[in-house]
Amino acid sequence: MGSLVVKFALFQLLTVLTGICYQYLYICMDILEEKLKTTKFFKNHNPRAGKYKEAEGDEFLYFGSYVERRWGYGLLPCRGSKEYPDIEKLLHDIALERFHDFKYNRVQINKNVKTPRHRDANNSGDSYIFTVGDFTGGNLGTDDGSIDIYHKPLKFDGSLNWHWTEPFEGDRYCVIYYYNPQEEKTTKKNGSILQNGSIC
Repeated sequence: MGSLVVKFALFQLLTVLTGICYQYLYICMDILEEKLKTTKFFKNHNPRAGKYKEAEGDEFLYFGSYVERRWGYGLLPCRGSKEYPDIEKLLHDIALERFHDFKYNRVQINKNVKTPRHRDANNSGDSYIFTVGDFTGGNLGTDDGSIDIYHKPLKFDGSLNWHWTEPFEGDRYCVIYYYNPQEEKTTKKNGSILQNGSIC
């Protein structure tokens, strides 16, 4: 009888802790959403231009590091990491809370970007993707159906599965955590501040 009481108490404690964790996750996402509303996004280029000329929108933020090809193929911090460390910290907290064992080295945030049906070319394996913002519609379209990813991180292999942005109205921010193998090659060759499974 005593063991059953202990097991039930542990179950209740686990339920409470799980609820707290998910509540913290939603709080982080709400804070991220509020910060993104007042953040200046970059319009330096549209990475889908050329290959996906029908894509709409060109506002992006990148966090992590990128390969600097002009000066010896070293790694440098992305502009988002340099200018918005508070947002980077929130992204890291969300990852630790929701998918702490996922290996990634880049986070991309798209603002109001509408992509056509495509497969990703620059990431390797699974990504985690979710949306925040004040909008209607905007689900992740796949050949298997429409997926609601608002505040719901989804593990998804965009390099193998065709996907697109469904129509939406309002301000939609799409957050993607992914792994770029080129950065690991550069790290092994030259060394860097890159840390597996986290943002640097």
